[in-house]
Amino acid sequence: KPAVPEPRIVRGSSLIEKVMLPASAVQPVGDRGEVIERVVATYHESLSRSKTALEYLKSRGIGDMEMLRRFRVGYSSGTLKDKASAKSDTGKMLRAFGYVNERGYEHFTGCVVWPIHDATGAAVGMYGRRMIGKQGAPKHLYLPGPHRGIFNRTGAKAAAASGKPVIMCECVIDAHSCIVAGISSAIALYGTNGLTGEHIDLLREIVPQKIVLMLDADKAGSEATVKIAERLAPL
Repeated sequence: KPAVPEPRIVRGSSLIEKVMLPASAVQPVGDRGEVIERVVATYHESLSRSKTALEYLKSRGIGDMEMLRRFRVGYSSGTLKDKASAKSDTGKMLRAFGYVNERGYEHFTGCVVWPIHDATGAAVGMYGRRMIGKQGAPKHLYLPGPHRGIFNRTGAKAAAASGKPVIMCECVIDAHSCIVAGISSAIALYGTNGLTGEHIDLLREIVPQKIVLMLDADKAGSEATVKIAERLAPL
């Protein structure tokens, strides 16, 4: 079975309690981590109640419940904002971290979502895949701001240690699909322009014998493959 980071668990899924800071306070990393973990738990719980989301995942060949639990895949029904008023400290943090926008709408509404972890196993980001396409709306969503974390970091480490190639996919749902298919070393970029310093640091750390770029077979994917290969060549 593919190895994945052991996440820090925050018991319970309520976003209302236990996360209270003055509105003017600067939230340290620990507070951000607690909020994200509670959002992850809420979304993961929502997935089991969404027939539409489960059927979508099944249609993509990634509906195995054990794997969904392992990666804590979730679903955003758009009701996260209802768990805390906009004026509450929790509501302000949800907006500050990008889960709810300034108009009060939930960022990942209608998306299947995956948490993304840092080197300690803490959830520091999130990827959303919109199930139903809307004209002009992006299919792939991330939290606003700089990208943080790497999906399936531990799987890549294990593969490199055993001499297997590391697979770099265009997005999280692609990497998840590879893992379900038995390619446990698949990690995810943040789109065609989404190779980050964190990816490079990981590759320098684990020194894989081979890196395979597995992007979409379209113009954007082909062009990105060449650019990423050039960036990785010095490694």
